[in-house]
Amino acid sequence: MTDTVNFTGSVDRDLLKRAKVIAAQSDTSVNALFNAELRHLVETYEAAQACGNQNFVTLLDFSLGRIVDLIALARLGLVSEEDLFLLMAQAHLPMPRLSERATRAIAYRSTCNRCFPPRTASMTRRRSSAASCLSCAQAKASR
Repeated sequence: MTDTVNFTGSVDRDLLKRAKVIAAQSDTSVNALFNAELRHLVETYEAAQACGNQNFVTLLDFSLGRIVDLIALARLGLVSEEDLFLLMAQAHLPMPRLSERATRAIAYRSTCNRCFPPRTASMTRRRSSAASCLSCAQAKASR
């Protein structure tokens, strides 16, 4: 049996409430959920560090809001926010809490040529020149 230790921490009230629902539906405890997530984070981080892979550190920095998406994309050698989001999911890391404006910018940057011109030739090839975001489509429809 593993040696356990109690500790005190703070968590958002609504988050804890939602975690309790998940725990109850999964026939487990919030403590077990927390331990599983923390174990995954620590073991993944240690494995990446052991082989000298800094990609997980970059993803973790992005998840914690320490770096913005454009810096994460550059460090990881990616051109698409979609690829960044997929890596975040594969790494089992939550997306950072961004302002609504920043979230919309990330969501539309890869699709709207008018609002967010392609930054690279590969993005130009991947996107249709007619691609537009919801805001552009709504503006066009109201004309």
